[in-house]
Amino acid sequence: MEIDIRPVKNKRTLDQNCLMWALLNRLALALSGDTPGGVTAEQCYLDLLGEFGAEVETWRVPVKALPALRNTYRVVQMVELLDNGYCMARLGLGSSSFTRQQMHDFIERIFDRLAEAGVDDAETTEQYRDWRRADGLH
Repeated sequence: MEIDIRPVKNKRTLDQNCLMWALLNRLALALSGDTPGGVTAEQCYLDLLGEFGAEVETWRVPVKALPALRNTYRVVQMVELLDNGYCMARLGLGSSSFTRQQMHDFIERIFDRLAEAGVDDAETTEQYRDWRRADGLH
């Protein structure tokens, strides 16, 4: 028998994750001039992860390898289709290993980007207020 004792990591919450994706979708839409089909939430996610210091890489891979890469990486985004069945893809492990505090900081960054993109509607303001009240880490 083997017992492994280690401290419990204060992992991010599902509520934090849901809010993050809702905000990333709103940011993508704002960056696309409110026109669907432009910037994606995944692009915003990878950009912000990179700014946050999380590992995001760009690889030249066979297009056929994308499904297998999606089993390993949280986000796999094809950036450019190349010749001979290859593409450039951005890969990120994502925020699933973030602590509650790291996720708090990451969501703060998303709210900052929304403000920079000129998103200042009542719904976003209310989400920010609600999140700050419920978060408990501010």
